[in-house]
Amino acid sequence: MEHRADGSISILTTAVVEDLNILEVVTAERIVAQVSISIPKGSSDFQISLAGSRFEGLRLAGRHRQPTLNAALNPPGTGPGGHGLPLTWQNVQQAGQSQAKKLIERFKACGDKDADRWAQKRHGWMAVDPLPENGGKLLCSLVDGFDGEQSNKSCGHIVEIPGFGRIFLGELRVSPDSVQLVAVRAELGCPVKGSVGVCAVGGGGTGEDANDRQALTPGPSIKASTATTCVEVWMWRSRAPTRHGNNFPPAVPGTTRRGE
Repeated sequence: MEHRADGSISILTTAVVEDLNILEVVTAERIVAQVSISIPKGSSDFQISLAGSRFEGLRLAGRHRQPTLNAALNPPGTGPGGHGLPLTWQNVQQAGQSQAKKLIERFKACGDKDADRWAQKRHGWMAVDPLPENGGKLLCSLVDGFDGEQSNKSCGHIVEIPGFGRIFLGELRVSPDSVQLVAVRAELGCPVKGSVGVCAVGGGGTGEDANDRQALTPGPSIKASTATTCVEVWMWRSRAPTRHGNNFPPAVPGTTRRGE
């Protein structure tokens, strides 16, 4: 976190995971999630960049998959070491609305009514224009899909692997005072249930004076914070009888390893 001479704050958060392996189904050589946030003094309109975020050597169910990054959220010419063009609230909103409409259409085309209802509930609110009053939150993804033929059942950044669960890549959540990017999130199904989050980064704040916002405690003219998580896991086995008539324990404690 850098305090600039003009009173603004610059935030950079990065999470890197190498040799990822989730139950031998989701593997990757290297995953990087990176968010930079610029918070100007006297304004709540911050700017963000996702430059540097990437997926290297990703394999899903044994098949190599190269994610296609959204051109609006990852402008052409933005390389791993680049700074990228700053994104505004309007940029993220437009990208999110476009993605949500395409996701709804793809899930509907699959012919699975349960999946269609799930997609409508999760992304339907982002597909309308203007957006409903939802507390000023946006949902989109750095990933639009995958290069080449799609061997797994996928809709945009969401991949469903039978017998394993759903994989979400590059989801970005933005509110008026915070940003969160999660490179990989897995919602596991039978026989192992639970959730896994990989490379979650974020931060936020406001350029408004803390006293003007009637803060409960006095603070600096700009309030800001950061958060980084490399790997977070919670899973449990489905209850099933063994040869001796016993049951598996209902829960297997997960592990959490947070970035520095």
